[in-house]
Amino acid sequence: MTITQDTSLNTQNTIDDLPAYLVGLANKLQTRVDDVSSNMTKKLEEMTKRIETLERGLKLMEESPANLNVKEPDLE
Repeated sequence: MTITQDTSLNTQNTIDDLPAYLVGLANKLQTRVDDVSSNMTKKLEEMTKRIETLERGLKLMEESPANLNVKEPDLE
């Protein structure tokens, strides 16, 4: 085999490998996007639970008769 034939063969192998490489790259990218999406969904669910807990706590504070007699400190 000559150098020209070897170079031609390597070029053909590279061209043949390109679609497989691109498919593999697309699969990796999709996996990463899925992971990020899943993590974001989990974080949003955690934030929603925390906000709902805070809202319930604030509502209880508003409804509590013990808070009606509490005076705010003077800022003078």
